[in-house]
Amino acid sequence: FTYSARDRLGHVAGPNTANLTVIAQPPVTAITLQGVYYDDGTSVFMRGDTKFQLAASTSIPEGVARIRWRFESSSGQLLAGPFQALNTLSTTVLLPNALLEGPFDLAFNAEDVVGNVELEQRKRFVLDKTAPQAPGVVPVNPVFVESGERFAAPVFEFKLPAQDLPDVYPSGLARVSYSITDRSTGGPLAQG
Repeated sequence: FTYSARDRLGHVAGPNTANLTVIAQPPVTAITLQGVYYDDGTSVFMRGDTKFQLAASTSIPEGVARIRWRFESSSGQLLAGPFQALNTLSTTVLLPNALLEGPFDLAFNAEDVVGNVELEQRKRFVLDKTAPQAPGVVPVNPVFVESGERFAAPVFEFKLPAQDLPDVYPSGLARVSYSITDRSTGGPLAQG
């Protein structure tokens, strides 16, 4: 823009010019997860040691003033925060130790150096701290037990029951593994 000034006696200062870029768009914050997590398409299940990486960007270099975030329970109760990371383009967010197992929201946004504030984003996660249950081998064929040792015929069938507890926000079983070792040689007979 151009401006000038004139006094009552007709003295003129200017014209002066100044360049000013108007930034109308707020920053945009992206979230990525670091660590072990599972996205089933509906929910993102995670362990307690999973971290969030929040990275904000603007149309001007180094234009992000701050990133804000907070954790809320599924009912909207503030679990931790509000926290702020000042003068940063990205930050790593750890789960609060007090966060209980189950669903929670991570709400976050960014503000740029000229005061534009991003609309709050909210992502739903499920914290799963419980290992699945695998109570042990269940033989289908007859097994003879003597002094705590089990004996079976050369061809036998067994079941390996395992479940992720449905009442504790299960992420679901990924797999059930087994290994059968030959006690006389110490080598594997079968595994899967």
